[in-house]
Amino acid sequence: MKFQNIILSVLVVLLLFGCTGQNSSLAVRAPRNTVETPAPAPSYVPDVDSLDAKPVFFNSNGWQIRSYVYESGSSPTKAILLLPMLGHTMEDYPLTLVARLQHEIPGAVIMTVDMRGSGESINLGSYETFTPDDLASMKDDVSGAKLYVSQNYPSVTEYYIVGADIGASMGVLSAVDDSSITKLVVISPYESDTINLKSAVRSYNKPILFAGSSDVQALSAF
Repeated sequence: MKFQNIILSVLVVLLLFGCTGQNSSLAVRAPRNTVETPAPAPSYVPDVDSLDAKPVFFNSNGWQIRSYVYESGSSPTKAILLLPMLGHTMEDYPLTLVARLQHEIPGAVIMTVDMRGSGESINLGSYETFTPDDLASMKDDVSGAKLYVSQNYPSVTEYYIVGADIGASMGVLSAVDDSSITKLVVISPYESDTINLKSAVRSYNKPILFAGSSDVQALSAF
C-alpha cells in the first residue's frame, strides 16, 4: 500500500474514533518505508462533484491567507483544517481526499489553506526569504483560520488539524494552548531552533497521530 493510502487509513481511524484505553494520547511513528495500519480505509468512491467549495481570504498579521471552505450541512459541529508543507499549497490535499473526509466525518466543515508565503498567500512575500522567526509566526495562520471558522460557523466546537512539515508543527504548537483543538494528525513535522515540538507534544493530552516517510508529497493517490 502506498504511503498516501496509509495516511488516509490512519487519519480516518483517528478522526472518527480517537484513541482507546486509559491514555488519551496516541503516537504512531511510521518507519521510512513501511507501516502497520490500524484498519483498512473504508470502501468508498469520492464524489468531488458534490463538494460545495467556497474560496475565501482571511487576514493573518497583514498576510492575506487564501483558503477554500467545504461546507457540510447548516450547523457543523467540527472543523478540519488541512495545512500543507512549507512551500506547498492546499493542492497537497486533493478534492478526492476532501470528499472522503466529508463522507466519513459528517457534520464537519473542511478548510484547506495556503499558508503565508506560498500559493496565493504571497501579498507580503515568499517563504523563500523567511527567517526562523518568520517560520515560527506561521502559527498565526492557524489562529486566523480558526477565527474565520468560529465567526462564520458558530456551531463548531471542535477542531481537528491535519498538517505536514511546517503545517504539522504549527498545528501542534497551536493545540497546546487551545482546548478546542481535540485531534491532530502530524505528518513529518518541521523542527528548528525556534520551533521545538518536544515540550508541546508532552503537554498535549488529546489524540495525536505521528507519521513520517521519505515520500510525503501530495496525497494525490486518493
